[in-house]
Amino acid sequence: MREAQQRCDSREFVEWWVEYQANPWGEERDDLRIAQLCTLVAHGLGDKKAKVSDWMFDDQKKKQQHKTRKSSVVDMRKVLMAKTAMFNAMKNQGKKKG
Repeated sequence: MREAQQRCDSREFVEWWVEYQANPWGEERDDLRIAQLCTLVAHGLGDKKAKVSDWMFDDQKKKQQHKTRKSSVVDMRKVLMAKTAMFNAMKNQGKKKG
């Protein structure tokens, strides 16, 4: 974290944070994408009952089930908060320059 703070200012950090909120990356996300692809292939081969969770590890299944139960309102609130933080960082950056 310290290295990230040395390499980018608060505005850039918030931009990365907003990007991650909108499009997460990492192993868990990659595993989810592979599971989605496997489900698509299974459907194409005739297994219409195949689900994404069929291709995920047990701990990932629990996380995914929990996530799908979350309200879209909560997700939208996170995006709104992230965009507000980015706007405020940009606004404060402009004040420092001016």
